[in-house]
Amino acid sequence: PTSDSTPLILKQCSIPSACLELTVDKLSDQMKCKMISMYDLQREEPITVSTRANGLDLHQYQLDDNLQIDSLDKALIAQRLAHTHFQNEKYVEAVSLYKECFEFFSPKDDAKAADSLHSIAAVRLSQLKFLQAQREWKKGSKYRRIHPGIALQLEKQTAYGYFDNLYDGSNQTQLLQYEAIGSSRTLFITPHAVSPNTCRKLIEWAKDHASEQGGWTTSRHYAVPTNDIPLHASKNLLSWFVGWFHETAIPLLQTQFQTKQTFFVHDAFLVRYSAGSSSDYLPLHYDESTHSLVLALNSEFEGGGTYFYSLDHTSVPSCGSVVSFRGNKLLHGGNVVTKGERFIIAAFLYVDDETTHEQKRSLSTSVFQKASKRSKPEEGFSFGFF
Repeated sequence: PTSDSTPLILKQCSIPSACLELTVDKLSDQMKCKMISMYDLQREEPITVSTRANGLDLHQYQLDDNLQIDSLDKALIAQRLAHTHFQNEKYVEAVSLYKECFEFFSPKDDAKAADSLHSIAAVRLSQLKFLQAQREWKKGSKYRRIHPGIALQLEKQTAYGYFDNLYDGSNQTQLLQYEAIGSSRTLFITPHAVSPNTCRKLIEWAKDHASEQGGWTTSRHYAVPTNDIPLHASKNLLSWFVGWFHETAIPLLQTQFQTKQTFFVHDAFLVRYSAGSSSDYLPLHYDESTHSLVLALNSEFEGGGTYFYSLDHTSVPSCGSVVSFRGNKLLHGGNVVTKGERFIIAAFLYVDDETTHEQKRSLSTSVFQKASKRSKPEEGFSFGFF
């Protein structure tokens, strides 16, 4: 039902904008039905669902190669088809349609043009082309005031320095001792990576930030609710983490996963799990990352820990220990915290095929040289949250 208790009429469409999802509330043990959008819906876009039992046959909805997107109706159909291609991991087709939509919308509708460009970047990220995704978001700088998703990515580009301060191995400290779990080299435990005093300070900074900003963030993902603080939103947390990540985490990860590639931070949060709340666990899931890192910040709780399904292993690291693993390969979840509060830093990382320091330096130079040659320079990065 809608807010005024009138029925919400859903239209049937073979290229749906939403789906219905049944869930069971663990506290009330009641079944609930949620309507989940398949992508970011525009205000005027109708909410539609599909009742096809066997899924979509996209071939019947393909646009003719010679058909020009010359009207709003055709552009909206193309955009929805691109979203469907994206969901079905048909990335080449999705990018092609998103680009056509961008060309159509860019002189007419900034909001839809920004959404098309943001979608192209999201596809690149799904293709594990991290730096290419960042270039697409950088192109969207002029839309940052009207598109929260682009604004957030530009904020993180500034915070984590994707195109500068690149790791070259010159500041690494002595490598820490670690343990590999299983024979696949996809999960590692590193004890004593951070001192207990530092861990306590990080928790204190997070609590101070939450107090100043009106509380913890609670809307990270509809299916994986957490209480957290984005590290890039806190000056103290960000400053410590960036230094530690470059000096300690990157060389450790390179050794563990036997690669010379640089690791990029796509997202990082200080997370709080509270016993008895809706955020006392995480269901089984894969991360949107090539690698993930969990830093345990305390031990004053019961239960908790991370369960890895394929390894049938639960890791409950001691305070200051790091759990590192292949986030998009290992199905995992957070066990229920039964008493107290558990605090961790969770970081979602990507490696990229553009691996050498020289390639990245060239990339950084070319991006900003192009920006300086524009007749009307764009403004700097803005800060927002999505």
